[in-house]
Amino acid sequence: MAAHSQSDTLLPDTSATPKASKASPWQALRSGQQRLIAIGSLLSIGGLVLLFSAAYRSNTRFLEWNNLVVHTRDVLRTLEDFSSAMKSGQLAAVEYYSNGGEVQVQALAAAQAAGRRALDRVRTLTVDNPKQQRKLEVLAPLADQGFELLHRVIELRQAGKSGPDAMKPVTDDARKISPLLASALADMIGEENRLLEQRSAEAAVTARRTRILQLIGGIFATGMVVGVFLLFLRENSARASAETRLRHANAQLRSTNRELEAFSYSVSHDLRAPLRGIDGFSQALLEDHSAQLDEQGKVYLQRVRTAVQRMGSLIDDLIGLSRIARTQLGREAVDLSQLARTVAEEVRNSDSARTAQFSIAPDLRAEGDPRLLRVVFQNLFGNSYKFTSKRERAQIEFGRTNENGKSAFFIKDNGAGFDPEYSSRLFGAFQRLHAASEFPGTGIGLATVQRIIHLHGGDIWAKGEPGRGATFFFTL
Repeated sequence: MAAHSQSDTLLPDTSATPKASKASPWQALRSGQQRLIAIGSLLSIGGLVLLFSAAYRSNTRFLEWNNLVVHTRDVLRTLEDFSSAMKSGQLAAVEYYSNGGEVQVQALAAAQAAGRRALDRVRTLTVDNPKQQRKLEVLAPLADQGFELLHRVIELRQAGKSGPDAMKPVTDDARKISPLLASALADMIGEENRLLEQRSAEAAVTARRTRILQLIGGIFATGMVVGVFLLFLRENSARASAETRLRHANAQLRSTNRELEAFSYSVSHDLRAPLRGIDGFSQALLEDHSAQLDEQGKVYLQRVRTAVQRMGSLIDDLIGLSRIARTQLGREAVDLSQLARTVAEEVRNSDSARTAQFSIAPDLRAEGDPRLLRVVFQNLFGNSYKFTSKRERAQIEFGRTNENGKSAFFIKDNGAGFDPEYSSRLFGAFQRLHAASEFPGTGIGLATVQRIIHLHGGDIWAKGEPGRGATFFFTL
């Protein structure tokens, strides 16, 4: 039995050619591997698509909840603005009743206008919330009655009436209205706080879910990439192709960088030359051929010069802004007080006809780039000097304070100020809160300041009121 088995083993197989007997097992093995790779790749890609689809939906839901959280905080801030307006109005009325003064009458009117704006904004923000709309219908009339009482206080003083007896009707009405007003406001704030808590919790849940899905997807994708890498490690053609694409991409990047540098050079040099030509020839026409021009022609040429000069300023400011982003930051101890005094003197000398008082706190120091920090002071002091131009005596102050629980430097002025509702637009390029005809400028300065402060790892923000000045805070 054993000999028969051995003999059969040694006999040649005549049922198939030798070539077929050697090639078939390898071809079958390779074909099986390819099928497994194809099936595994399809399953992996399908799983990856499902995971990232779920992560995308979860992230979209998170963004929706996060937007609702931001919206709710906006409502709360606006309600706080209304509360502040009421308090400002009360303070103005009490101050006027005690000491008189037209400023307090104007302050009460401004507070009432601010309160109405706040309630109008709340009405707009809660238009999709019937519950808050109903509460607002209770709060708004009470607010009007509250401001009416404050005006009555002023009217009593203006009529020469004082003392407890004269104030008794107003006091009695105030005792009735004040608790109702406070309760209505607290009710709205409580509802928004409840919505904020609910929406924040939902946002946190969806954020965790998104992170988990992204983590799983990342692990899955990493495993898939590692598997593909191990399977095709010996496939040099793909690697060569990738290297070729990389070299091509690097060449394109170098070409793009050269184009950007050429564009920057063109803006900084080539564009300036024709602008100077336009400005120069316009000036020559005005000076040498003034007799041949009527008044309208002279006005047109002057407008050409003004526009060209403004365009030149814009180009200079844009180039300066772009250079800030590419600047290598230096670090050394900087005497900010001395730097502020130097810049203040330069600003004051730029317009000797004006009177401006600079108050600079002594011995304020920080670590940073003195050249860039000088640009910060030039822009902030320059803005304060510009926006106090309508004041008989400009007052500009530099110091340090505790703001929002942290130490911050500040520059404060008594100039035109700004509406705090639009404070988020202050640091955007070309963003202006005042007309160019009223206060000239390109709208680039504060954007430059923000970039410099961020390069120093700090933050910058501002507070202000229309007609009551502005304060810029920054940290380093």
